[in-house]
Amino acid sequence: MSRLVNRVPHLMCLLLSAGCSDYNFTGDKQTEVGAEGTTETTSDPTPEDTAEPEDTGEPPPIDDVCEERSIPGESVDLNTECYVEYTPGTFTPVVEWAKPSWSVEPSSNNIMMMPAVASLTDDNGDGVIDSNDVPDIIVVTYGSTGTLRAVQGDTGAEIFNVVGQGLQGQGAVAVGDIDNDGIVEIVACTNNTVKAFEHDGTLKWTSGSVAGHIYGTSDMPSIADMDGDGNPEIIVGRAILTNTGVVRATGLYGRGASQNVGTSAFAVDLDADGDQEVITGNAIYDIDGNALWYNGESDGYVAVADFDADGQGEIVVMYAGEVRLQDTDGTVLWRSGITGGSSYYGGAPTVADFDGDGAPEVGVAGRSNYTVFDTDGTKLWERATQDASSGNTGSAVFDFEGDGVAEVVYADETRLWVFNGPDGAVKLESTEHSNATWTEYPVIADVDGDGQAEIVVANTGTYTGFHVFGDADGSWKSV
Repeated sequence: MSRLVNRVPHLMCLLLSAGCSDYNFTGDKQTEVGAEGTTETTSDPTPEDTAEPEDTGEPPPIDDVCEERSIPGESVDLNTECYVEYTPGTFTPVVEWAKPSWSVEPSSNNIMMMPAVASLTDDNGDGVIDSNDVPDIIVVTYGSTGTLRAVQGDTGAEIFNVVGQGLQGQGAVAVGDIDNDGIVEIVACTNNTVKAFEHDGTLKWTSGSVAGHIYGTSDMPSIADMDGDGNPEIIVGRAILTNTGVVRATGLYGRGASQNVGTSAFAVDLDADGDQEVITGNAIYDIDGNALWYNGESDGYVAVADFDADGQGEIVVMYAGEVRLQDTDGTVLWRSGITGGSSYYGGAPTVADFDGDGAPEVGVAGRSNYTVFDTDGTKLWERATQDASSGNTGSAVFDFEGDGVAEVVYADETRLWVFNGPDGAVKLESTEHSNATWTEYPVIADVDGDGQAEIVVANTGTYTGFHVFGDADGSWKSV
């Protein structure tokens, strides 16, 4: 069914009426508008006219009757050329292309991390690398240690392969312009250091040791300008680094880590004071590593959203089969368990408006189910999945068709799932996927620059490398 969308403001017929003032001054002086729009007086003012009224402390009298005057409304024709017919897209996912292997270190072809998407090359030849170029896909593949790789987002052609850096085989990467040169850099982790690479894969710097402050095998670095000085910081676990790789500070408590897996800490202005804080499951830190509070709870994977519309963020924490919501000051607001209990772990929480009610909900994947919790912690819906190997995978949410209804994208050990956001109805169950799973989740981005969203899904086992899914009808909306 199509809808008509008006792209210009509505034209309205305005009825203008002259209102009555609170005070109605009377006298012999009358005015009228002359032929040239000037104001003429019809009698000379008397001394009584110009004298200041006596201040009695009471307001002047008000007439009982106010003359009604109005200007008739005028009808105007709407320009029908300002209307466009909009038809929501279809949902017919297909594999557009796949990258199962590489020419360098071909045995390193498994992926257990979230692919990243950014422009790394000047595809249009204008001398600038920016959003006008075709995006590229960055991954870390592994055999034993990780290999940093980048390929073109439209063809899968290899851009670079970085070997011998000892990168975490299951660790994520962060992509951003950390040195203010206008081109993105790539940040990745070893088991005890952080490394930054230029857009062409050249090593930029290696940090000092952050052992004990990160997890060490599958960390998720992030980039943020915590103090607003124009120079971003790099956050990994409870370690805060400068944009040159110097360890600026470390915290004492949480790292944003769940059971037996990596860290997910990041920075955000939680309390709307203008400064960003590092968010973990049981503590938040300022830029100098000072704990602004510690609530004594278990650490865990974290996400942030404004659940109570107070202008400040609340923290969602996932640990050992339990989801909890913490207020800005660390107070626990509610707790809910996933099916299977603590042994079913739970991956990084996904916060989004799943059901279109304008409020945030929480989606979490465990070992046997994907569960969505409502804003108050009650269970909205649950669907059976299979992730016995880790129970720590994440998910993504997007409205592919542009119909106002969100879809949930999740990949377990054997299938790529797409669920309907409001009720969990299955929209896709694709077996063109396999993974032993760790902390990865599908990434939704326009990877080929065609103005439409694609889904990038990491694989291990039967399938290797990654798949790029798109819409067979080319109708998915832009990210």
